[in-house]
Amino acid sequence: MASPRVRADAIHCLMPSRSTTPRAEPAAPETVQSLRKGFEILRCFEPNHDVLGNKELSERTGMPRPTVARFTATLVELGYLRTTPDRKYRLTSAVLDLGFTFLANYEIRELIRPYLQEVADFAMAGCSVGTIDDLNMLYIEQCRCRAIRMGVHVTVGARVPITTTAMGHAYLAGLLPDELAHTLRLLRLAWPREWSKNRRAIEASIAQVRETGFCAVLGGWQEGIHAVGVPLVSRDGQHVYGVTCAGPSNLLPKEKIIGKVGPKLVEMVRSASTMIL
Repeated sequence: MASPRVRADAIHCLMPSRSTTPRAEPAAPETVQSLRKGFEILRCFEPNHDVLGNKELSERTGMPRPTVARFTATLVELGYLRTTPDRKYRLTSAVLDLGFTFLANYEIRELIRPYLQEVADFAMAGCSVGTIDDLNMLYIEQCRCRAIRMGVHVTVGARVPITTTAMGHAYLAGLLPDELAHTLRLLRLAWPREWSKNRRAIEASIAQVRETGFCAVLGGWQEGIHAVGVPLVSRDGQHVYGVTCAGPSNLLPKEKIIGKVGPKLVEMVRSASTMIL
């Protein structure tokens, strides 16, 4: 494949889903709702919110506190949560085992790592690859510049928004038209208040990918963070990834990230796509 696959007509915790497409439809009647609720509780635990009580879990899931209390007691008994001295909860290594078993199945992690490291060292920033997970982007691999330990502190297994990140916008740019329209509809339903602004930013990014091969998101996700993203699509079209390079704006000013880092990332994805997908 001579270039990163971008469709010209196209306008992510450690408990990822197994699919690279968003969960679209309501649960079928035969779905075990208690199992779904248990996973919803586990997914509330994030790198910056790793200790949560029943009150916080109730607020995050919308479940009544008595219901949450029953689930957390069960999850403690099963070994997926442990209690803290202040009677809250944190994940155990049993959950981590599930997450890393999932990540280990991504052969792309090993194959793309040298390419990510090359761009990270070139840009003196962080370079990552991720894919969709339940209307967020899931980081499946990341490399940071070996010469300077500054950059965006996001680790493998973490999720970031699709709507406001270069990784998310690049992923959307790699979708087929029907897939894109479906995903945008789900995003609109999930975040209606922000949708007008987010839609304009997404459309601008996809247009930029069409023109240059990459999109730039300058402070859209976090103030002071500049990032570029490139879509990476498997030959069979079944797997779509967003590849991104990001760092503080003082290290990646607009002129550098658009004039040098973006083209370098496109070149990297072009090379990687012929070797690993």
